[in-house]
Amino acid sequence: MDLVAVAVAVIEEGVMKKKLDGKTIGSGLAAATCALLGQPVQAQPADDAWQFDSAVLYYAEQDRVTAVEPVVRGKKQFGDDSELELKLTLDSLTGASHNGAIKSDKPQTFTSPSGSQEYQATNEVPLDDSFKDTRVAANMQYTRPFSRTMRWTAGMNFSNEYDFTSLGLNAGLLWDLNNKNTTLTFGLAHEADTIDPVGGVPIGLTFQSNQQKNDGTEDRTINDLLFGLPR
Repeated sequence: MDLVAVAVAVIEEGVMKKKLDGKTIGSGLAAATCALLGQPVQAQPADDAWQFDSAVLYYAEQDRVTAVEPVVRGKKQFGDDSELELKLTLDSLTGASHNGAIKSDKPQTFTSPSGSQEYQATNEVPLDDSFKDTRVAANMQYTRPFSRTMRWTAGMNFSNEYDFTSLGLNAGLLWDLNNKNTTLTFGLAHEADTIDPVGGVPIGLTFQSNQQKNDGTEDRTINDLLFGLPR
């Protein structure tokens, strides 16, 4: 019997006593009121509430590269213990970058990756001040239990920058053992990438014409089989 029912029962008992022996119902009302007021109120979290967290990474070197990376993640848990997680990431890189050549006391001439620009360096570390890159990445992962100790999960991820695009899919099985202190993980993942380098894809051991330098992409696929066991 819940608390409200108990309170009602106390009131009804007081009313019956009044009818039977003429006593007032004040004692019954007082007991019911004390019982109701004495019960603490407990807040129950909503099963479908979103939880969000965010972070920003900032890194800078004097007269060199500056990196900014904001990340936003949202997670939602449902009443059937399933979970949906979304994540959005933005990477931005700007500034001068060391091109790999050593410092020399003689003039050195370098070109940009596309060959459309050139710069010189003498008695200083060769830096490519045209370096920049921006990447946008999005991830989605859904996990759902189908037994007391087993869950399945599936997700997808997308990443894009000016010379590279990637799309991936994954699926997995999680098996809880040892009173959920150990989880075995089995998974499959597929990734399809498109590489579009500045100046096009070079052809080995050949001279490139101006037209060939501006054309060409390369595709690749990656398939992964995953197995995980925590130590």
